Amino acid sequence: MIAEARSRWFLLSLACAIPVAVAARAQEHAPATARASAEAAGPADQDNGAAEIEFLRRQLRSEPLTSSYPQESFDLVGGLTSHRTWTRALPLGGEQVAALGKLDVLLREGRTRSYYFDADYPAADLASYMAYVSDSHARRLAALRRAQCIARLGLLTEPQAGFVMQRVLTTRELRYSLTDENVQDRLGMTKSQRLKLKWVMQAIWTRGQEYTPLLEVDPEKQPQIAAALAATRKGYRQEAMLGVLTLHQLDILLQLTREWTLPAEPPALPALADAQAARADLYDRSPTFAHLARLSDALDLSDDQHNHWKDLEEVTELGLAWIGLQHSDDPDETAEQRSSREEQVSRRRAEFLAHAEQFLLLGILSRSQAAALERAAGR
Repeated sequence: MIAEARSRWFLLSLACAIPVAVAARAQEHAPATARASAEAAGPADQDNGAAEIEFLRRQLRSEPLTSSYPQESFDLVGGLTSHRTWTRALPLGGEQVAALGKLDVLLREGRTRSYYFDADYPAADLASYMAYVSDSHARRLAALRRAQCIARLGLLTEPQAGFVMQRVLTTRELRYSLTDENVQDRLGMTKSQRLKLKWVMQAIWTRGQEYTPLLEVDPEKQPQIAAALAATRKGYRQEAMLGVLTLHQLDILLQLTREWTLPAEPPALPALADAQAARADLYDRSPTFAHLARLSDALDLSDDQHNHWKDLEEVTELGLAWIGLQHSDDPDETAEQRSSREEQVSRRRAEFLAHAEQFLLLGILSRSQAAALERAAGR
């Protein structure tokens, strides 16, 4: 599962980089006479990269058909219900499986739709179009991150979420775990710390590259070089933890990696008893969802977008309800304990809802639709 997750991230990261690189190489290897003619032409004679823009558009339209993600569930979303690493160790109830599966479909189909949005975006020149495509790629990655937070905060119980986090941190290499923005948020890493972590990774990669030629030319020294590489990786882990994280963050990391024991039976999380009341409660809590209900016609949502918005509302309503069920009333609790419990539920619901709103803006609506909705909601 770890290798599959890395491969998926690698493919997703290249989704926009590959078309740009291919277009650049196509330009580099164009006939010399064509390049000379283009260079000799004045600014008014240039086509502003029209050929490269069209190449990018074709690549974006074909991306949903050629990448691996339509056939695979997303890591820490639908993957929790389908990958053997999780299905053998994480008992999930039927309603949880259905909700996680629905969220995974929303993520996948929203991602596909975004490629077509990008392919049809009116571009004035190649530079502005490449900037737009790069930003859209960042939006897709952000939508995945928000979906993972929705699953962790609302669709899993707190013990289940703790178990998943512990497994992620203890079974995946630290350089992958610590560069995960969700993990960084949990640790409270600052912007400067995140930048320093990138520097550490670059330094380790550079040191590793120094050994590569030796592996190719001197087979007898390969065991020693392999040992040196292992020591380099170990040194990276130590520097990443001790040189980047504070003592308080190290303490949080230790708490996140503590062992969790889950019951053999999945939690009994029910379907919504009153869908109408749940929808009204959602609109009371979220101006973003409420304004979308009022402005959906003005925003000109497609049929797919309308259906995905409603599916996201159902997932969000379930999460809000399930968070409350995990902290039900205890007749023996004191007034202080009750106040603390209610505050904890309120904070968790607010955090969960914020991620659901961002997923709506990033993963279902187009950029222009999201901007119009945010203006209407007063953001």
